[in-house]
Amino acid sequence: MDRLDDAMILCDALSAHAPAHANDRHVAFTVVTDRQGFELRVGELSEQGASKLLADAAVPGVGNVLERMSDELRIEPSSAEHSREDLVLTLRFG
Repeated sequence: MDRLDDAMILCDALSAHAPAHANDRHVAFTVVTDRQGFELRVGELSEQGASKLLADAAVPGVGNVLERMSDELRIEPSSAEHSREDLVLTLRFG
């Protein structure tokens, strides 16, 4: 349950900041789960949008919420369009 709480906090932060880094302010969230955890993909961000989104997730006195609560973070080319990118966050159970 703790990881689901973490996912809710991550989704709140992403929902607040991600639209500013998408070409048309449209953001797609995808969740894939397995026995080890889950992967949250934030898609259709503009070029360099994932890096800018990460920078926006810094909270004074707390640090970067996305980096602190994720077990792994990576930026990948979007499957929707080559000039866009996805931010992928992995949260593991246990």
